[in-house]
Amino acid sequence: MKQKYLFFYLMTGGGHASTAKAVEKYFQKNHSDTIDVVLVDWFKNFDSIVKNIVLDGYAQAQSKSYAKLAYEFLYLINKSYLGAKISQLTLSISLMSHLKKLIQQERPDKIVVFHFFLIRPLLKILKILKLNIPIITVVTDPFTTSRLRFLEKNMEYMVYSDSMKAYALENWIPENNITVFPAIIDEKFATKISPMETENIKKRLWFLLDKKVILLLWSGDWFPKGELFLKHLSKINIDAYIAIVCWRNIRLLAAAEKIQKENPHLHLKIYGFIDFVYDLINISDVVVTKWWPAGIFEILMLDKIPLIHTYMWEQEKWNVEFIVQNNVGVYQKDIKKLIEFMKELFNWNDSVYQKNIKKLELRIGTSEIAEHIRKI
Repeated sequence: MKQKYLFFYLMTGGGHASTAKAVEKYFQKNHSDTIDVVLVDWFKNFDSIVKNIVLDGYAQAQSKSYAKLAYEFLYLINKSYLGAKISQLTLSISLMSHLKKLIQQERPDKIVVFHFFLIRPLLKILKILKLNIPIITVVTDPFTTSRLRFLEKNMEYMVYSDSMKAYALENWIPENNITVFPAIIDEKFATKISPMETENIKKRLWFLLDKKVILLLWSGDWFPKGELFLKHLSKINIDAYIAIVCWRNIRLLAAAEKIQKENPHLHLKIYGFIDFVYDLINISDVVVTKWWPAGIFEILMLDKIPLIHTYMWEQEKWNVEFIVQNNVGVYQKDIKKLIEFMKELFNWNDSVYQKNIKKLELRIGTSEIAEHIRKI
């Protein structure tokens, strides 16, 4: 008889979803005869005030300065134990009844949580239903995170770094409940394509072979200052393709198309929701992005240089510092300066950044984490 695993995530950006789907893909490929994984995007079919605050609030924080300040203030509050407990209680009350119905319907053998909002209500529901189902938490932020991640002591935590393990220990999580693994990303990112394959992809996507490629890529549908970035690029003489992935951001898509129409000299490729990010990263020379764990590791695994111009204080601060301190990418909040640096980078054949990326000796932890989940 097959076991059933429930994977819970929220679409606050694309990182949690892509992480859950990478592990699900591994199980489907290697253990489909013994394990069924049910992916649960919890807010997808659940309309509530909490949903609107969480998802819309996150989206607004990516694009509006006042919302970004509010988000960062809430993050600061939740660094305290009391603030984190109040937030946890508020979220638990709003999610309880719907989660209870799902658990009763699915009767899973294991539950894996990729977003901390759901941990407390799930624990309470299992206690009410008197079900002994293990809950495993995958902490997708590699270096820093909210205290909300570590309020529950008696469960299994999987983290991506020794520094995150140290933070969990500071929050009184027993050491034997914490396991450090490499980051979860789709295993195909462990393989870089050959020069011949690069040419084939460029031809298929209508890129000239001799031109550099700048990729503008964000997590999810929110692209902070994406339109402004394109406007700056349109005003300079840069002999390169600019590929921008807008996902479901209709406003950005329309703005990009308008800039393309007004600047016919600009070699601009505009994409909406796509399933070939792997191809685009492979053919790119630099990737302009913000910090999002899965995406940054995907970029680095393919030996590409991430250029970052924004992040959420303080949640993403140390994550960005990982890029800067290891000299594998650049953080520059001034868009004009970042573009100037990018132009210089095009003249370097084998940059120090790419050499440093190789020194990191990054590995993909998807199979290790999946097997650990299976054995719990």
